[in-house]
Amino acid sequence: FQAEDGIRDLVRSRGLGDVYKRQQHVVIIKGQVNYQRGVTFSDSLMLDDAIKRCSGFTQFADLENIQITRGEEKIHYNLAEDYKISEIKLEPNDIVEIPFNNPDS
Repeated sequence: FQAEDGIRDLVRSRGLGDVYKRQQHVVIIKGQVNYQRGVTFSDSLMLDDAIKRCSGFTQFADLENIQITRGEEKIHYNLAEDYKISEIKLEPNDIVEIPFNNPDS
């Protein structure tokens, strides 16, 4: 038995061959995306891929005020001007918050 793209575990399974394990990490995507969820990944994850896995932003997403909470640190991004979404690398246990953009304010 072998799992895809795994890391070899020295423990043998019950007569089924080598056991492979794949370390999974999670980031939480919440706010103005079509499906708020935890997104799992094994090696690396860019913000654009995580958003795609949530079926994209809603029409009310405030792309100028995205916040990533990484431990005790809060990192702010303005995707409308300063950053490209494909350049933002997420780390395990990040919480990405996409705020509501009120078009009336």
